[in-house]
Amino acid sequence: MKKHNGSCPVDYRQIDQNLVRAYAFIIFVILLFLLLFKWKGLLVILILDFFLRLLFGIKGGLFCRPLSFLLRALKIAEKPINALPKKFAVKIGFLFSILLGIFYLSGWHTAYGITLYIFLIAVGLEVFFNFCLACYFYGFFTKNSSQDGIFK
Repeated sequence: MKKHNGSCPVDYRQIDQNLVRAYAFIIFVILLFLLLFKWKGLLVILILDFFLRLLFGIKGGLFCRPLSFLLRALKIAEKPINALPKKFAVKIGFLFSILLGIFYLSGWHTAYGITLYIFLIAVGLEVFFNFCLACYFYGFFTKNSSQDGIFK
């Protein structure tokens, strides 16, 4: 791994930014439905999807194949970006998904609502403004630490 401009560690692995944003849109819609209808089946799908992406990368996610097919069918070119910050964002997404599940099952409606709104805002920033909040924190933490630790 090398350093890029003295800030965020850069890995040689790349990921398609358009696929990430399309994926974020799907997650955004799921979160909206969770907000409006509180369907626990969607919560299970959300947790499972983040878990699979945590283990296998974006290609292991539940929605990767249909989204990849759609992007190819629409002839949207790949836009390669650094994979490490996005990998960290998946870890944060998985954490938020687990918290949502815990708060939902525990009946902690206020904590569930606050967590859901924060998650929705963070994903919305990626979808509508191409700003990855977790990636920003990843860069901040790795810039201010000498070891990658959990951020790798």
